[in-house]
Amino acid sequence: MAINDNILIKIREMKDNLTPVERMVAEYILANMEEIPHLSIKSLAQLSKTSDASVLRFCKTMGYSGYRNFIVSISAALGSIDEEQKDVYTDIQPGDDLFTIISNISHNNIKSIEDTLSVIDRNEVARAVKVLRSSNRIVFFGIGASSLICMDGEQKFSRINKMCHAYTDGHSQLTAATLLGKGDVAIFVSNSGIRWRFWIRSRSLRRTMYLLSRLPGIARVNSRIRLTFCSVSRLLRLRCEAERWARGSQC
Repeated sequence: MAINDNILIKIREMKDNLTPVERMVAEYILANMEEIPHLSIKSLAQLSKTSDASVLRFCKTMGYSGYRNFIVSISAALGSIDEEQKDVYTDIQPGDDLFTIISNISHNNIKSIEDTLSVIDRNEVARAVKVLRSSNRIVFFGIGASSLICMDGEQKFSRINKMCHAYTDGHSQLTAATLLGKGDVAIFVSNSGIRWRFWIRSRSLRRTMYLLSRLPGIARVNSRIRLTFCSVSRLLRLRCEAERWARGSQC
């Protein structure tokens, strides 16, 4: 594990995408963080109403070979928890003055980058860079607020002379996906990952695919998907909510 990985952030971000039994383990850990380093695997299994095998499976899902390594990471994360509690996301509230709004927006963006740094899979990013460098064409897929990221990606890659297109509506996406060729790379963007979970499962896309999402478990949907794990700021989640309210769609 990387030196600045934070297992508590990773558990919190992955929790909703775990199996029901693994989620029971995750919820107990998040609700009783201070006592976890003192528990044996059997004790944690009993307290979370699961089994020894389930706890070990949970540790492996989190990227650890065994329970001991997992506990060491929990202890390290707890060592910085007091500092982290002082540095949490802050919503913009009705009546906030301009100075407070500017400070909160800046702080939330900084916090999002720090959280991403804590959990991102650097080896997967390195593999992605290698694949993207050798690709013939890069294609972005995104809906709603995610489409803004796709268009930004198109502009950035085009500036370095990489053929890149962003498709942001369902009809053009279906056509583009059908026409993906050898050497093309598809990048799906979604905060929740839910939209692409079913879209990918229903189509046999035999090309390299990446998903930018805050939920790494989505990679299990298709063995061809390589995951780059990114923590998404609350600002993006708020924009997604506004998008749904306005259009009745899901980011």
